[in-house]
Amino acid sequence: MELANAYGNTPNIIYEPWNEPTTTWPTIKTYHETVIAAVRPIDPDNIFMLGNPQWDQRPDQACASPITDATNLVYVFHFYANTHKLAGFQPNIDKCLNAGFAVFASEYGGVSSNGNGTFNVTEMNNWWTYMDKNLIGSTNWAVETNGETSSVFVKTASATGPWPDSDITDSGNNVFPYIAKTYDLTMSQ
Repeated sequence: MELANAYGNTPNIIYEPWNEPTTTWPTIKTYHETVIAAVRPIDPDNIFMLGNPQWDQRPDQACASPITDATNLVYVFHFYANTHKLAGFQPNIDKCLNAGFAVFASEYGGVSSNGNGTFNVTEMNNWWTYMDKNLIGSTNWAVETNGETSSVFVKTASATGPWPDSDITDSGNNVFPYIAKTYDLTMSQ
């Protein structure tokens, strides 16, 4: 409610009240409904991203018993291409899409689920192709300098740029061109 009072009139505010829950959907759903009911009188229309069981890997469970008393909701999923192959996840996401629900990848990476490992170009391209075909938006982990191979910048990169090629990691060298191609208005030179 504090965030809604401060920023609810700002059109680009997105709420994600429970990131990567590890309990059952009925428990998660009740929590979401409580938060949404408290925020909607203050902010009637900004988007809520709804986490779901198993670290946001089971949107199908949420879509099978959706929240029905609110609007502007999106069910999220998280994946790491080196660990989570599209073939294993697609059925869970497709269940939501086929039922008419919005979905969004609120966290993804081309590496392993621990944030490290090799960037899996082939599997990441499978995911990007699928998301583009289904108009699924996404946010990459990690646009930072945390030292994981998922980071798009090396640990010593400037916080404010400019960033020479030596400051961009293998993840960055794959993610930035995808973003530039798919969302060309978001990238600048």
